[in-house]
Amino acid sequence: MPKNNSLKLHPIFRFFFINFDTKKIEHMSVNDPLENYDKLNESQQWEAEQLIMDKAFRNSFLIVTKKKTFDEVMQSKNGALLAHNPDEGITDYELENMMQHFIDEEEYEKCATIRDLNPKLFKTTK
Repeated sequence: MPKNNSLKLHPIFRFFFINFDTKKIEHMSVNDPLENYDKLNESQQWEAEQLIMDKAFRNSFLIVTKKKTFDEVMQSKNGALLAHNPDEGITDYELENMMQHFIDEEEYEKCATIRDLNPKLFKTTK
């Protein structure tokens, strides 16, 4: 996986769970994946951030492309680490971040899929 620090946008990562009492998706403030983050050295912190960012973008990609549902992602062993709010849908800003992430990872097929989700956002001039 190529390592590139060219992300110019600042992604917002959200952790969600399903509240079965209210039947709503809620923000999770416990089980922080960055628990003990301060105990890591700078290199380990950077690597942890990259892994979390990659997982969030991949999960969000699966959901917005309808390859998996939010429930299916929630059932994975790591829960739902996302780069967007599934209740509100993905914003243009979040799509731009996702596109940049997959450009940096050189996963151009995913980039084409993201472009097709909102062609006006990624319109090119000739």
